[in-house]
Amino acid sequence: MDYLTYLKEQGCDTQAALNRLNNDAEFYRSCIELILNDQNLNELKKAIEEQDIKNAFFKAHTLKGILANLSFTPYYEKISQIVEILRNSSFDGVKDRVDDFDQSYTEFIEELGKKI
Repeated sequence: MDYLTYLKEQGCDTQAALNRLNNDAEFYRSCIELILNDQNLNELKKAIEEQDIKNAFFKAHTLKGILANLSFTPYYEKISQIVEILRNSSFDGVKDRVDDFDQSYTEFIEELGKKI
């Protein structure tokens, strides 16, 4: 299975992403390759552990932007919920949401890395 098929099966809107990138599938692939080792999630978890609301919001918002641009819709929706909580300067329920996001997103990225 190629990476585009995998993404579609995971609920990602690959056509929207390709439209955004002038239908350049190679550029889309190269953007995906860049995020395979992205550290924003790890830095988000560290910021939460340190109760650093400003940095946690920044990392979550950065991740949200990446996921939006790549049209990784299911993961974009999950991180958006986290961003909104942090935007209100709250950690209420954030750790559990991030743990849930971390598990599913990490599995997704690991599998995607095998297909690229």
